[in-house]
Amino acid sequence: MNRKTLSIPDVVEMTGRGTTVVGDALRSGALHGSQSQPRGTWFITEAAVDAWIAAGCPRYGKAAS
Repeated sequence: MNRKTLSIPDVVEMTGRGTTVVGDALRSGALHGSQSQPRGTWFITEAAVDAWIAAGCPRYGKAAS
């Protein structure tokens, strides 16, 4: 099954969370995504969004040890 790659606005629309919350979640690792270059466009899989929703859409991931 092919699942499309999503952008931050797509995730905002799907979850009802704000752009800042989604960006914070991506930067913290709470929501998994990738960038082709620093400060570039984020690419997020539907599976990552599904996992983030299942976790309650946390804004921040676990602190690095």
